[in-house]
Amino acid sequence: MTTATFPPSARQAWLMALILFAPLGIVFWLILTASHDRAGAVAVGATLAGLLVVLYFILTRYSVAITPEQLVVRHSIYTFKLARSEMKAVSARQVAASADLGLVIRTNGVAGFGYLSGWFRRIGNEKTFCAVSQGPLWLLTFEGSAKCRQLALSASPETIRSIEDWARQ
Repeated sequence: MTTATFPPSARQAWLMALILFAPLGIVFWLILTASHDRAGAVAVGATLAGLLVVLYFILTRYSVAITPEQLVVRHSIYTFKLARSEMKAVSARQVAASADLGLVIRTNGVAGFGYLSGWFRRIGNEKTFCAVSQGPLWLLTFEGSAKCRQLALSASPETIRSIEDWARQ
């Protein structure tokens, strides 16, 4: 089994944490200053701590695993699985930026600050799984009977070669 990882950048993690925690921090501050309600402050503080742990686990869940039977890409809360029997060939091309992917609709995913995770639709209504954080960006197209034939992936050239070798077997 071949495994590779592609973590989000520190900037992406910081901005996502800011978007999540800034509103809750304001609520926490308002509870402390307005009513001096310790129980409310403890509840909001515990919620902030819990969300921080959840965000950490979401942002650290990223991997590409290649076995003889299937390709599995895990990214944040989403997982893409492609059985070897569902595909005949793969073509890969490097993309300069996530804007060049041609994504038009987010169907079930997260997008922000160059971080894309989940299911999207491209121009032409093609279903695409995105696992984009930082580093080289690739668009893989699979031929065969798979439900999703497009994979946008942040990965090293070695990982892409491993996927291409797997597809040729």
